Amino acid sequence: HLHSPAQTDKNRDTKILTIPAPGCSTGEEPNTLAILLREYFPELRDWSVRNLATDINRRSLKAAREGIYSPRSVRQVEPALLEKYFTRIGRVYAVNPELKEMVTFSELNLMEECYPSAENGTRKLDLLLCRNVMIYFQLPTIQAIIERFSRCLKPGCCLLLGHAERLHDANERFETLTYDKTACHQLKEETPAT
Repeated sequence: HLHSPAQTDKNRDTKILTIPAPGCSTGEEPNTLAILLREYFPELRDWSVRNLATDINRRSLKAAREGIYSPRSVRQVEPALLEKYFTRIGRVYAVNPELKEMVTFSELNLMEECYPSAENGTRKLDLLLCRNVMIYFQLPTIQAIIERFSRCLKPGCCLLLGHAERLHDANERFETLTYDKTACHQLKEETPAT
């Protein structure tokens, strides 16, 4: 979805791109997103890219903010990218300041009705990554979260869930598209953002 010229064209005037990652745990996914944005979207370097990573677990958020990872956590990072975005300290890898500046970590409980909200950065989103979080919830909770997510996204923008997760027909506001075997749930254009 980020490769879509239409989405970057929509934001070209404001030069703002907002991509939160709820359920970020210790930060591997939002840091990976930051690397992908740096590597594959150089035109975004002078944009305000808001990569907001949230979780309910304070201990996980503390670890995410520290940005220190074991060799196991970074095992799938290409060596050139590992060298570029991390510093090896003994047996661990620390996220470089350039990457750290691209991600904001904060506490958010997906089960509370505290979003969408301008105050916590969960309104008018361009993309929402919520992978491998819904597997922990029962269907009524999933439906409530998906409904709130639909109010967080701008019309035409996408929600990405994990491979084992589905909308479970929880919301008719999304159209499911498939890109290279990956499902992307696009908020229908006629849905007004709040």
